[in-house]
Amino acid sequence: MNKTTDIRKVFMPFQPATRFEPEFTLYKEHLPDSRLAPYIYYYWEFKTIKPLLNGLEYRVVPNGCIDIYFELQQPSKSIVTGFSDKSSSVTLQNEFHYFGICFMPSVFPLIYNINATELTNRYFDLDLVAPNTANFITNELDTELSPSRIIHSLNTHFLNLTNSKAFRIDYRLIDAIDLIFKTGGNLSLDADLKTGLSQRQLRRLFNFYIGNNPKTFCKVVRFQSFLQKNTILKVAASNFDYLDYGYYDQSHFIKEFKTLFGKTPRQAY
Repeated sequence: MNKTTDIRKVFMPFQPATRFEPEFTLYKEHLPDSRLAPYIYYYWEFKTIKPLLNGLEYRVVPNGCIDIYFELQQPSKSIVTGFSDKSSSVTLQNEFHYFGICFMPSVFPLIYNINATELTNRYFDLDLVAPNTANFITNELDTELSPSRIIHSLNTHFLNLTNSKAFRIDYRLIDAIDLIFKTGGNLSLDADLKTGLSQRQLRRLFNFYIGNNPKTFCKVVRFQSFLQKNTILKVAASNFDYLDYGYYDQSHFIKEFKTLFGKTPRQAY
């Protein structure tokens, strides 16, 4: 699995909504133990630093990954979110303190032996999918622990999980994921994605390990690549070349933006 560590050099999942309330909220990403680098992008922490006036409608955009998250005041209600191909929104309370685990592509199905398509565009109680990890979160983590202690406990748990298993995966799938990330999702599946797998084999592997087909995965990666390189102001002003990101024209871009962000560029701005 060490090959997946190269992916983080060309792609890091991004949630733009974490930047929208800097006066009231704090968002941090914490790197895992270096031995977990092939499995986990980062642990993330999102909390209020002072109470919100009216709560917060938190808009989640697709990032190509599977996440686990939990509220420290209610660790027994941990959630797993699958790959998504459309935006969703969650109403957060006036005060909250969330922790999450963002897994590298293909890793969650490897660790928990589950077909990723069963999670696609869905939220599940973690105890229905990964009861061992759900029990660990319930019994070991709470608001009394410092972030560093929580991270230490998470590292210990996932090191125990990954050290106890011999993972086998077709590295041609990892090569395909790596190529998609390196091109920002802007490539031809037929002409550019040459990994030694047939299109049928590639779709089967992507569905099982990612949660959707290569075309949809490319769409999400392209959108993520765009978001990380452009401000919403620039988007609203249409001050960029659509072709640089693989969009045919403005209408193609706006349609995908609305699907993946939940609003048009001008509404988002």
